[in-house]
This record gives sequence, C-alpha cells and structure tokens, in this order.
Amino acid sequence: MQVSISLITGWVSGQLFVPPAFSGRDLLTDPLVIRWELALIQAIVGRFKQHPAVVSWGPGNEIDCMQKVSDRHSAVLWLKIIANAIRLADENRHPIVSGMHSLLPGPIDLLESKIPVWTIQDNGEVFDQLTVHPYPLFTPLCDLSRPDEFRNCFHAAAESTFYATIGNRPCLVEEFGTFSRMFLGGESKVGYIRAALWNCWTHQCAGFFWWCANSHTNVHKSPYTWSSCERELGLVDEAGEIQEFAQVFGEFNRLTAQLPFALPEIHPDAVCLLTGDQDCWANAFGAFLLAEQAGLRLSFVCAGDPLPEASLYLVPGVSGAIGLEQELYEELLRRAEQGARVVFSCKDGFLSPADRFWGFSPDFIEHAAGPVTVTGDGFSFVMTPSRHYRIHPSSSQVWATADGEPVLFEQKYGAGSLLLLTLPVEEYAAKSHSDINHPEKFQAYRLYEKYAVAILAERRARSTSPKCSVSCHRLEERSAIVVAVNNDPDSCVRPLRLHSAWRMAELYHGSLDGLPHHGVLICRLEKQEG
Repeated sequence: MQVSISLITGWVSGQLFVPPAFSGRDLLTDPLVIRWELALIQAIVGRFKQHPAVVSWGPGNEIDCMQKVSDRHSAVLWLKIIANAIRLADENRHPIVSGMHSLLPGPIDLLESKIPVWTIQDNGEVFDQLTVHPYPLFTPLCDLSRPDEFRNCFHAAAESTFYATIGNRPCLVEEFGTFSRMFLGGESKVGYIRAALWNCWTHQCAGFFWWCANSHTNVHKSPYTWSSCERELGLVDEAGEIQEFAQVFGEFNRLTAQLPFALPEIHPDAVCLLTGDQDCWANAFGAFLLAEQAGLRLSFVCAGDPLPEASLYLVPGVSGAIGLEQELYEELLRRAEQGARVVFSCKDGFLSPADRFWGFSPDFIEHAAGPVTVTGDGFSFVMTPSRHYRIHPSSSQVWATADGEPVLFEQKYGAGSLLLLTLPVEEYAAKSHSDINHPEKFQAYRLYEKYAVAILAERRARSTSPKCSVSCHRLEERSAIVVAVNNDPDSCVRPLRLHSAWRMAELYHGSLDGLPHHGVLICRLEKQEG
C-alpha cells in the first residue's frame, strides 16, 4: 500500500477540525497558526520522507474550503509558504499535489474585484499536480440529469482537462464517489463509474481515486452522525464485504495491465479560449461535451495567458462589455490570417470592430423573445438564446439560420477564416436540463463538425453515434490505438467507422458489432499499403 499524505487537514467532509488553541484565529494568515503549521510539516515530512510507502505530499484536504481568504495574494502567499516548507524538508524527493477542488481560472481580463481568490493558474504555479473532486452535487451543472448519461460520464474527464491545460500541470482525480445508495445505486452506479474511469484514462488523467475505503453507517462520531451523504461512501460495506461496483476498478486494472502498450498521449484538435465576464466553467464544459460528440479533443486557455498554436480556435460565449481585449482580438485575427480557423460565439457581448473585415453589416441587438429553431446543412435543433442579433450578410457565407435569420457566418480572412455564431450554444448545452444527453434531437454538435471538417476528414476512426466517444492514439507512423466508450444507459450498435486508408489489426477488448451500456472497445489499426 502507498499513501499520499495531506499534511494540514482542518477540513473534512464539510466540517472543521481545528485545534482549540487556534479558535477564533485565521487559519491561513495568522502568523501564530502559520508558525505551527510549518512545525507540523517539518515534523511529519522529516520523519517519513524516506518511507517507501509515501508517494506524494499535499498541503491539506480542500484548503480552499477551510478558511475564507480576503484576496488572491493572501491565498498565493499561503500556498507558497507551505509548498516551500515541504520541499525544504523533503529535499524534493516527492511531488506535491494540490488537494483542492472547485477552483476557477484567473485572471481572465476581469476587474480585480471579480478575480477568484483560489485559481487554477496559481495552484499550477505552486504544485506538481493539480486535483479535482468531481462530485455531481458539488460541481455546477453536473447534477441536472441522471448521473449515468452522457453529461456526467464526462464530468471527471472534462474537469481534469480544464484544470490540467489551464494550470499546465498533470491533474489527478483525487476523489470520486457517489454518496449514499439513495443518490445512485445498482447497475446505474456501475455504468457511471465505468464510463467515467475509461474516459479519464483516454484523457490522460494522472490517476483516479475512489472516496473512500469504508462505509460508516455504524460509526457514531463526527462527521458521520450529522452528514447523511458521508455514511455510505465505501468500497467496503459495513460488514467488511467488497461492494459490487468495486468490480469496475478490478476490471480496469486487469485489462490495462494486459495491454501491450502504454496509451499514447493525444494532441488537442482545437484550443478553447475563455474570456472575461463569462461563466467560464459553463462555456468550457459545454464546449467539451459538444467537442466529444463531434469527435474532437480540446485544450483550454484563458485570456491573458499565452495563446498556444493551433489550426482551430473556439472562443465561446463572448459576454458583457469587457468581451475581448483589443490585443487578444487582434492576435486571433493574426492567427486567422496565417491559416487558422477562429470561431466566436456570442451570448450578450460583441466583437469590436465587427464590420471592417467580417463581410456583414450589424444592425442591432435585443433581448431574445424565446426559443429558436436552428437549421443548417443536415441538422436542426431548438435552443433558447439570451439575445437576438440582427446581422445582414454581404460577402460572408451563411451556414445556419435561426427561425430563418442568419446566425452562423464565415468570412475568409487571409489564409484562414473567421466564423461567428450569434448563439451561446456552449453555455446552453451545459446549462440545459438534458438536451446534451439527446444529440439525436439537440444536434448542436453538428456545428462543431462543421468547424472541424478538415480535421475530422483525416481521422483514422470515428464514432457512428455521438453518445459513443472515440479517441485515436498514434503509436507510430502506420499504427494507432483506438478506444471507444459508450456513454449511455443503452447499447450502441457497431460503434466504429474506419477511414478507408486504415484497417483493423488487433482487437484487445470489446466487439466491433456493438457495445453494451457504458462498455469499452480497444483495438489497434494499421494503415493499408498503397
């Protein structure tokens, strides 16, 4: 058994456990408290740093919940003091994991008063690994529909990718769980865990831990006496028996141990740029889900951070008066001029200037009257926008309309192109109750297929169903690993469609004829001669 030790755990399961000597003191800024925190670190790390069971250290459990901090600078100062003390005592023998959840990006061209106190970027700067605790109840937009449908099967993978690519650090699913049997039980629980675990594997998450080992319905002390959601968490039940859903972890470990390869990393197909004055998580989560249904892989970046090179940029949900800083807007135009495709969608913001090179004439913006039907080549869906944009095209190409009015425009720009969608489709996809789980009706992912038509045309294998995600991992020039995961309570028939230049070489797991609910298929493809 190996352990990752959380050193300053004053917060567990919604309850503070703080020494009486610190009563009434600020746990993260008071000099007396910090002095004893450092003494605790020196004692524990100094004593156990050479123990073979120790694999990593952490500052504590969910420190961002332990104490409210007035500003970002105080939070960063505490993080650096603690991390530097661990490294000094350990001589950099072991990595340090963040141990925090519910972080937000920052800064992202926001007013100082709107910048989050605990940010993904600051944690990435200080720690070796970031962590997520993807519980549906405690993560916005992840408890809107049944847990084993498409949206929640990607919660852990989406949040890990969000943290890892913004923070520029590997991300660990440090806590994953389903609370009481009443919240989720039976076959639905098994399916939800299986799909989430395999999706995290294909997205190169650094690890996946269940919370926690034992159930505690017979333990009569805090926090189990007062918190209903903390009593039935264990892989082991009250009688000491392994619970049925634990089989998923055994299956996963046995199968991956038998594979004759380490899963190669995938480079993202597109960069999703998050901007100021918007709901960052909603836009990121919605973009991630739509991209998965279309067969794309995203990375995320925030306005103000370095913009990676890419052939496709998505700038979802431009909002408010801040919108896009001029320097960033001009940089995106330069990327388009050099050959990239840059796609903007708008919620209630605007692009400035907008009529100089877009090939259309803006008329006005007003509050939307209600739901609209969006139609384009081969797709149709209904959504409710927040604003109605009246725009008259001139030289730009119109690719979609809403109740007959143009809403998706493309204009050639240098060697690339600019696209504008006047609908906040990403935020709507994340916030609607269950539309994203029914892509046969809510066909918004077809927009993403349109954005990435050239990328998808070269894909070695694609899914036949938007509910079945397919990832292609390059082994070598003429060989690739393909993983398909069915993210649905129903089975999927013949999940793969191969590129004409590629053929099946080896089947490691699953069947080409179909996948059961939340099933997985793993195979190797080879490029055909000629």
